[in-house]
Formats: sequence, structure tokens, C-alpha cells
Amino acid sequence: MASVSSEVNSQYKSNLRTQSAMFQNDLEQNSQNKKRFIYQPPGESEAASRMTVVMSYLKDTNVVEQMVKFSRSLARSSKLPYNPYPVFTQQCLPPAEKFHMYKEDDETIRSKLQNPLQSTTSKLIWGINGRTNIWGLKNLVHVVDPDYVEKFHEVIEQAIPSDVDVTEREGYSGQILTSLTSPVVLMGGFQPRPITLQIRLEYVIYGTDVSTGLDVFVKNVISDVKTALKDNSESKLLYVSLTTPSQEEGTRDGMTKWVKSKIEDQEEDFGTEILQTVQSQGNIKAHMVISFDDGSSQHVIRGSKEYILYFIEVSPGHDGEKLASFGEHPYQTLLEGVYLKKADAETYLLTMQRHPANPPRKPSRKMSRHASRNAGEMKISGGIKQKEDDLEEVIKQPIRLKYLKLIGDLLKVEDCFRLIDVALILILMDRGRYNIETLVDIYRFLQSTSCRFYSASCQNQVLVEFIQSIGLWKDSLSDSMLKKMYQQYKEDLLKTLNPLLHERPSHQTAYHCYFVYYLNELEALLKEETTLTKQIIRRFLQLGVFCESVQLQLTEDALKNCVHFNVKNFLTSCKEQLSPTSGGTNKKPAGTESNMKAEEVKDATNEGSVKSVLKHGAEDAEIMQQRFQYLAVEDAMKSNNHPVIMAKEGVLMQYLLNIRLDDVWGEYLRNIMDEPTPPPNPYPRLVTAMRKASLKMRLFGKRDQDIMRSVVSKQPQIADRKLNLYSLSECGVFGLKSALVIVDQDKLKKVIELADAISDQEPIKQKGKFQISSGVCLSGRTVFYGQMVPYVLKLELHHHFYIKGPLGSVSEVLQLFSKVVSEDIIALRGNSQRFVMAGVYVDDQKVTDVDEVSQVDLSTIIIDAASKKSILYLKLYHFIGWRYVAIGKHYRLHYLFVDNADDRHEAFFPENLSEEHLYVFLSKEEAMEYFQKCSEEQTEASKQKLMAQLDLDLSGNLTRREILPAYRCFLLKCLIGGQPLPLADIWRVFHSPAAQVEYVMSLAESLRDLVDSCFKCHLRKQPTPSPVLQNSKKKQKTEVPKKEPTFVGNINMQTLCLMVQGFTEKLSELLHEPSVLAPTSLITAINDKLKSIINFQSFSIAANPQTIIELEEIRHLLHPLLVSLADDVDSVCREPILQFLDSSSSAAGRATDM
Repeated sequence: MASVSSEVNSQYKSNLRTQSAMFQNDLEQNSQNKKRFIYQPPGESEAASRMTVVMSYLKDTNVVEQMVKFSRSLARSSKLPYNPYPVFTQQCLPPAEKFHMYKEDDETIRSKLQNPLQSTTSKLIWGINGRTNIWGLKNLVHVVDPDYVEKFHEVIEQAIPSDVDVTEREGYSGQILTSLTSPVVLMGGFQPRPITLQIRLEYVIYGTDVSTGLDVFVKNVISDVKTALKDNSESKLLYVSLTTPSQEEGTRDGMTKWVKSKIEDQEEDFGTEILQTVQSQGNIKAHMVISFDDGSSQHVIRGSKEYILYFIEVSPGHDGEKLASFGEHPYQTLLEGVYLKKADAETYLLTMQRHPANPPRKPSRKMSRHASRNAGEMKISGGIKQKEDDLEEVIKQPIRLKYLKLIGDLLKVEDCFRLIDVALILILMDRGRYNIETLVDIYRFLQSTSCRFYSASCQNQVLVEFIQSIGLWKDSLSDSMLKKMYQQYKEDLLKTLNPLLHERPSHQTAYHCYFVYYLNELEALLKEETTLTKQIIRRFLQLGVFCESVQLQLTEDALKNCVHFNVKNFLTSCKEQLSPTSGGTNKKPAGTESNMKAEEVKDATNEGSVKSVLKHGAEDAEIMQQRFQYLAVEDAMKSNNHPVIMAKEGVLMQYLLNIRLDDVWGEYLRNIMDEPTPPPNPYPRLVTAMRKASLKMRLFGKRDQDIMRSVVSKQPQIADRKLNLYSLSECGVFGLKSALVIVDQDKLKKVIELADAISDQEPIKQKGKFQISSGVCLSGRTVFYGQMVPYVLKLELHHHFYIKGPLGSVSEVLQLFSKVVSEDIIALRGNSQRFVMAGVYVDDQKVTDVDEVSQVDLSTIIIDAASKKSILYLKLYHFIGWRYVAIGKHYRLHYLFVDNADDRHEAFFPENLSEEHLYVFLSKEEAMEYFQKCSEEQTEASKQKLMAQLDLDLSGNLTRREILPAYRCFLLKCLIGGQPLPLADIWRVFHSPAAQVEYVMSLAESLRDLVDSCFKCHLRKQPTPSPVLQNSKKKQKTEVPKKEPTFVGNINMQTLCLMVQGFTEKLSELLHEPSVLAPTSLITAINDKLKSIINFQSFSIAANPQTIIELEEIRHLLHPLLVSLADDVDSVCREPILQFLDSSSSAAGRATDM
């Protein structure tokens, strides 16, 4: 271990010496090429005044304190990391968010949470002094904002029935009690904006027979639901949920959804199920979308109406009245919400004081309730009388137990806001047990960016449910409401992270830019009536998972600013309260497991570990080595020349200079001082500066000339001067010089072998009056694989078909093209031991699976795609080493004909002039055939046209926030222009953490496709679906894997398990890479998903629909990391590229002038 440490330490010093030498070289070049700028201090009085302002600002905002804290943490460390900036970035994120949470002082918040109260004749019911719209227990009334509730008065009045319909039921009467329950009841007081409007309608029906009362209640509920189903209703019903309580502990309650069409077609069955739900004391809730005017503008909010029945049996021959309560718990509404009318609150209280006709449904919740002779008193089992201004403990305990159990399912950070909602109910239920500071902390958290983002992103699910339940383009009112909902969603989401409203760190600004593009594109899709509903829903769901990942980071930062309310401590106390009632069997809840680490995965591998085989990319080991490099302070003290008393300080000072902390800090201060006024929040800029410094330490370990030497291959040799065709003799490939100049020939040889295996089918050469030939070439990022692009995402092959025939034979040409292409696909499908078919794609949309499609249907798809000149390709997988590599085989039709003695060419695919500059053909004949028949002559005019096309592609990539594809496009522009200057910075982009995230996302996509193939193969063999590889809950014994390969369809199970192992190892390594800056909560969330689908003892994976969903969600959870890291990498490597673009545009301008 000592030798390893010494070796790593020496390598660390070498890297630092390299960076110091690079820094010195930069200084020398700058001194030669640039005029030296000399600082001219202002006048004495002005300088002193300016400095006083700056020093006061830095002190008030605690920025200097953070820097000192960071430096001291380094001074106390015995090992100094090669790159300390990721740690400091994480330390600066909570202060950046604190600015948004601490806008109001404690006194202002306390006053908001202490409404002045007015008493009523009942000691339990309180109102707000001077107001008439809030009535309930004083602990809740204290914190409700009556002005906010008043905004919903009109919409609530419209949403509730006017009265109980008891026609044809003589002797029966009733009334409806209306209340609002959390979280809307706490809006304004705690939450800036409610997520949902929850209305509770409690039907109090008087009569002589319970069965008749039930029948009256069911008919009233159906009538109210049918009213909401009307097309002219302002409230659009999404669905009705009927939840039946489980009879066994530990099992979930059963729930059924009734949508509009089902309710209208099966109204009688709907009524029967409502009756059964009521009798089992279940939950009946109508979910809807409500439009309302808050006084300033129109809004759309998700709402729900919950229906509860209390039947009071009035028997003339008996003394008193009996209460048959079909609610879950007595007094539950008073503990969860407030009433809008004083009479409703008092009626509810009087109703609860009657003797129940039926006991509660669970033994743990049983209470014997007896009506008291004196009004206002309630006798509970044990002889306790209720006379205080708060409910007795024996009443609260069942409701508290309900929420304590609910918290057990909300332990993950992504459920934090539902958890806070439940926590508020529990805290307000026992407000005397908690300090006011706890409520202040919760208030601050609910004012955070995280909460505002959550309120905005929650509307995504409402939009999905609206489209699923009501559909697109149904009627003008529905369309108008959908547009209104979408515009509100878009506005709220963009406003949350808008850097123009509040300064934001670079990663949050990148998220905002991505949202702008994505939401604009989604809006355009919603306007097209040809868009498929499934496509729209899929795009919304993808955006929802992206937002979930962003939410994790924001929530993690906000929770670190809560001093008095610690979520973990609160959960611990909840579990302690729950454990006596659960018989001491306190299981470890989901989300509390330790995060997955690479060491744990290694221990989980079975006998005969193949760790050494699982190599990721051409230079993966070199890319990932930085995280293990450090400087041992004790060793450095022995080798330096400082006095003993100053040795440690000398090492630390030299270290700070080597990592250029003085430059980073100085640049940050200059940025602050250059502003007319200092920014209100100084931390976003500091976070941005630290993120950039982290990536510079990560990417600038090599000199430009060293990178250029390794990237640029041997000069290609001329093969055909007339066609400007070049070749690389070592691997025998042909193409334009731009495609060959940076080819890694060793890596390309392996790719060529695979290309030969896929393209060994020779098409027919003559068919009547048509001549047919073909050629295969590599294209896309496949050409750059090796030194320039270290990771393989997908191999891209273009199979060109040249069909020569008479003029005006397009129909016959398309038929012939479909025949040869379908035969090629069928032949590849028949090679079952080599390839796994993922499907046929048109314009990146999957149109069919290959395994079962007939040749006739396949031909129809091919003809349709070619006639529309769409991109047509077959996606398949081929195993290489430990993984299945994705391959995209594009089919391209060239129609050659003679028109007026001139040879003509028509392409039946989207033509892009830049593509042929990436074509690498496997033989000279095929290359010559393409460039002779299909390529334009290379002139100055064609080059300018090509550059314009590349600029257009580059602009499109940047608009879509696809930074890495943009740099691949820019790389091609450099190669075509013969400008090697920016290649080093482009190399850094492709070796950055962003490129690693892109690679891991591609692995998740490949696994999703393979699991989908396994599942469909199993469905074809068995009528009842079941997983191919199940995650056994029992502990499996480690067994030596069999040597004989096991196949499911075309998939080798041993190779698939190796791929799962490789994916989990690389994913873990990536998430724990410091410069990736992945939040801990994101690591936990992804780890939980992996554990639900993968058996880490054998690396088997469950082959079922849930696994497909989880892998897709993991891919989209990683997407924000890709967006933010790519944006930071772009800002770090952008300057030399911008200089090149400026010089190129100037040169183009001069050429135009000439």
C-alpha cells in the first residue's frame, strides 16, 4: 500500500508540475503577444470608499467566511485531493439557496403563524378575529390565511351541491358540510401556492333506516359526478377513485379508477361499487381540474372532492339518536382541515358527539363512544370527559397512527413535500410539543426554490391525467382549458429558475435554457392535430422525470438550511412512536440503505469475477484516475525546503497556488466589483466559478501539443486525386481527408470486422431494366471512436443502394428498394446467434418490431419512409466482449437516371452535405462508386454551402441544448476547414464527465431494449406473462456459472448479466466521481431503483415491464447531469473555439469581398 500511495503521490506531483509549467508558458506567451495591463488605482478617497463597501458586502454575505472555512478544512487534512473544487462547490450550494429562504425575518413569520382568534359557544371551535370564512381547531386556525382561502370561495360554491336530494324519501332530510383539508388549508400561511384544492363534502342524513340513507347518499354522489361530466362544466372531471381498505396489516388498500366513459357505460355497477366502498368505510374521491379567477388572472388547479356519509338514525319509538359513521376516524376533519362556515363546524362537532351505530374497521382504532347528556361533553372509553379547548389524546391517537404509518412510505427525498404536509398535520395536532422555531423552519423551507419548483412541476402529472382522461381536441372548452393549463405550467416552470429574475448558478441556468427549448417544442406538438396522444404523454413523462432529478438537488440544498427542523430526526421520532404499535417489527424502510459503492458491487459478484474484462471505452482508466490522486502532506513536508516550523504552511500555500485558488478567487472578486452594484446574492456566481474551476482541474492536465500528437493519425494517402479520395493503408479504408485525419486505426479495425459481419449480404445486380449495386460505409461518431471519442454509444453504418433505371420509374424503384432492404433485414433476423433485433425506426421513431413482422408489412413501411424521404434504419445489437453494442444500420436509396443525356441522381432520404465528409468506406470500389455517382464536385462554392449547412446544424444542436453533438459538428467543421487549432479543446469536451454521463445513459437505453426483447420473447412462448430473470427475494447461494450459454430468444443470458454488472459498476463510479457533482439524494434514488430490478449476487435482472420503466427513468434522471455538465464544459472550453469561429467568419467575409 505504501508503494501504491507513493506512486499515486508522485503522479499527482507530476500533474501539478505540468499544470505549473503550462501556467508559466501561458504567462510567457501572454507577455510576448499581449500588452501588459497595469492596475491604475483610483483617487485615495474613492478607493477607500469603494473598498469599504466591498469589504462590508463580503462580510455581511459571509462569503469570506466560507472561503476561510474551506481553506481551514484543507489545512486540517492529512491528504490534499488533486481537485478540491467539487467539495467547495457542494459547500456553497446551501448558502446560495438560503438567500431565497431567509427573505423574511423570524418576527414577521411568527406573526403570520399566529392569527388573532375569536371563540365560539363551543370550546373546540375557533375562528379568526374579524373573519367569517375559517372555523376549526385553534392550532390550525392560527396558521390559515383567510384572504387566500377567500379567493376560492366562488369556485367552491360552484363545485359543491346546493343540498341533499331526498325526493321520494319521506321522513328523510340532510345537509352537506363543506371543509378544506391540507395542503390547501395551509396555503398563504405556509405555502406560497397550493398544489391541489381538496374539498371534503360530509353528508349528514337523518332518517329511520340506514339502508335507505345509504341509497340516498349513493344517488347524490352519482348525481354530483354526472354534473361534473357535462361538457359545459367549468370543472373537468378526470376520474373517480374508490379506495377499499385492506383487511390485512402490511398490505395496500385496493383502489379502482372510474373514468368518464366507464361511468357512463356502467352507471349501475358504479353505484354498486360506491355502496360497497361506503360500507367498508373506504374513500370516495372525485379528481378534477378546476378553473378559477384569483382576482388578478385566471388559473387552473387540480382539485378533488371527497364524499363521506354520517347517517343519524331517528327512531320515534326510541330515546335519543344513533350515529352510523362511515368516516375513517371521529373528529378527523377537525385535525386535517377547516370549515368555511361556522354552522358546518358546529354541526360536525354535534354529529361526532352522537353514539356510533358501527364500530371502526380496525381493532387498533377501536373506541367506545357514548353520547353524553350534557351538550359539549363527550365520554370516551375510560371515563374521560372532553371539556378542554383541544381534543383528548385518545381521540388523536388513531389519527396520529394513520399519519405515522403514512410517513413510513415517504422516507425518500423525492417525497419530501408530501412528508412535510403530513409532518405539519402531526405538529399542529400536538403544537404544544414543538417550538415555534420548528414551524418557522418549515415556513422557510416552503418558500424555497425547491418548493416553488415542486409546485410548478406537479402540474405535469395533472396535464398527463387530463390528456389521458379527456383526450386532445375533444371540444372547445376542453381545448381552452388544456391550453390554459399548459401555459400556466410553462410560465411557472420557467419562472422558477429564470436567471433574469434571480441570479442562478450555472447548472440551474442550464436547466432553465433546456426547459425553454423543451416546452416550446412541446407546445408546437400540442398545436398539431396529427400528433399522437401517446407521443405527447411520453414527452410529458420524460420531462417529469427530468424535473424530479432537478428537484432532488434543490430539495437537498434547501433542507441543509433548516436548523430547527431536521427531517431525519423527525422521522426517527415518528418511527419510535410507531414501533410500540407495530409489535416491535420495525423493518428497515426503503430509502435508508447506504448508497451503492463500487466496492459493494465488487463484493456482490459471484465466483470467477470478470472485473478485468469490463473495460469502458478507449481511455476510461486514464480518465477516471484523478479521483484517486492526492498529495500526502507528511511526505510533502519531508521533501520541501521550508523551515520545519513553516513546513506545513509552505506545503499548503504551494498547493493553493498549484490549484490556482488565488486566480479563481481573484476573478470572482473582480467580477463582483465590476458590477455597478453588488449582486443581492453573491453565492450563485461563486458556485459557477467553483464548478468551472473543478472542470479545469479535471480537463487541463494535458498540454495542447500532447493531445494533438495523440489524436492526429498518420497523414492519409491519396487514392484518387480526381475524386479527392484518400486511404489509410493500415486498415484499408477510404474516404475524404476530413474523415480519415483523426481515425484511430487500431480501434477502427475492430469496428470494420463488425461492419463486415452485418453487411455480408450481396443484393441482386440486375432486375429487368434496372441495375442494382450497393456499398457500406461507417459514419457518424463511429469514425471518431478511439483517441478523440473514447466511448461507443452506437455504431452507425450506412448501406447505400444505387438503382439505375429509366426516367419516371420512381414507383418501380421504390418497390425494388423495399424488396432488397426487407430481404436484408429478414436475413439478419435469421442469424439468431449473432444479432438481437430492436426494431425498424423511421425518423428516430420505432415503427415495428422485426421478430414477428411479415415481409409484406415490412415492405410497406420501407416504401412509405422512402417516398417521404425519411430517415430509415434498423436498430440491432451485437455482443462484443462483455456487452451488447447498439448498431444503427441506415438504408439509403439513390435513384440514378438519364435526363436529356445528363446523368441525374435523386436521394430518397434527407440529404445533408456534411455527412459524406464522415463516410469511411471499406473498399476503394465502393468509395469511388459513391463519390462518382452521388457526390457534388468539391469547389469553393460547394465548400461555402457546406459550411452554411454545418452552421445550421450547429445552431440547431445548441438550441436543443445538445452540447456534445454540437461539438461533434464543430469538430467536423474544423476538419473540413483544415484548422487543427481547437482540436485539443474538443478532445477535452469528449473526455469530460458530461461524455461519461452520455455513455452511461446509452448503456441504460441498451439494457432497456434487451430486457424488452427478453420479455416479448417470453410472451410469445407462454400465454401468461412472467419474468425471464426474476429477482428472487430469497437469499441465493453463490454458484459457479455454467459454461454452456443460455439463450432467451437471441440473447445470451451470461453476456446480459455481464452487461448488467458493467452498467452498475460504471454508474456507481460515475455518480461518486466528485467532478460530476451528483447530489446524494439522486444517488440514493437511483440505487433504490437498481435494487428493485437487479440481484447483485448474480447480476441477474428482472425481465418485466417494471424493469423497462425503471431503466428508462434512470436514463432520464441522469439527463440533468448531462445538461449541466455539458454547459459547464462548454463555458470552460469555449474561448479558443470562439476565437476560431471569429477568424473563420472573418476569412469567409474576406472571401466574399473578393
